[in-house]
Amino acid sequence: MVQLKDGTILVKEHLSNSAFVAYTDDSTIHIASGCKWPAMTVIMKLVEQGKLSLTDKISKFYPNNEFSQEANEVTLLQLMTHTSGFGYLDEWLQALDLTLQDSVLGIAKGGTINGKPVPRDNLFNTPGTTVMYGDVSMQVAGAIAEKVSGKGFNQLFQEVLANPLGMVNARFTAFDGENGKNVAIADGMFIRMIDYANFMLMLMNGGVFQGQKILEQKTVDIILQDYTSNLKVDPSNLDEAINGKLSFGIGHWILKNGTYHSSNGIYKFYNYFDTTNNYLAIFYLKTDIDEEDESDDLFDELSIKIENIVKNSSFNLITSLNILLLINIIIYL
Repeated sequence: MVQLKDGTILVKEHLSNSAFVAYTDDSTIHIASGCKWPAMTVIMKLVEQGKLSLTDKISKFYPNNEFSQEANEVTLLQLMTHTSGFGYLDEWLQALDLTLQDSVLGIAKGGTINGKPVPRDNLFNTPGTTVMYGDVSMQVAGAIAEKVSGKGFNQLFQEVLANPLGMVNARFTAFDGENGKNVAIADGMFIRMIDYANFMLMLMNGGVFQGQKILEQKTVDIILQDYTSNLKVDPSNLDEAINGKLSFGIGHWILKNGTYHSSNGIYKFYNYFDTTNNYLAIFYLKTDIDEEDESDDLFDELSIKIENIVKNSSFNLITSLNILLLINIIIYL
């Protein structure tokens, strides 16, 4: 799907080769880490409302020394930008039968899961000094949002984003799209392609969607700001770094010298919007390519070609057909 900032859809197709049944407009698909961006946007609405501050520390919401002394100093902003020092994944986040609150208490102080002792999560880096991509910190941020709002995270999502943006059947799930009581804030969501596009359009248009203000422009600016390009990168993330740097806004990647904003998911869910050329692109890649690196390369190739078409062509039927042809070529590779 390729769509302009003004809402004009250049192409929206559901294509497949003979090995797969194509998606449809109504397909809700697990987007894994693609949910980080909308999840953190929900939390930013609470910041906009004055219920949270980016400088709030974990200790404000867990005042009884549930977390270590060092973790107590982690701020909400650090939790949302991969700079908290927490790691990538843990058993507390993956546990299906815990509540979000219980999973975060496990992150904080350890405990048992199904009778098995599981330790607390220690910080890998001093908060605010190092970029380390991960899910754990956003799980904590989600639990804080529940605490200050008095609502479950899915209810917050429905009120802040899903209902105003007209999303159909979009929902957060437990880890990896599974059913369970836990909410995987950074890794569990089913959503339709068009609904994710509506979310991106809202951000592209300063918080406004179809004439309705969802977020203030200031909130959008905070979400899209680069918070990490001046920080060192954890050794485990150096393969993803460009010239030794990683750029993250709140809940998403910032690429191409700040012109692309993106929140991809590991199961071949790709997306970005281009602030220079004012369009967005979303791909659910349904293919027999097993290697993530190979599908990443295909997406990179396609995004370059689409950018060139958008920049150099008038927006007409030929443009749409050119994009469609490119997508057809790639899914048959």
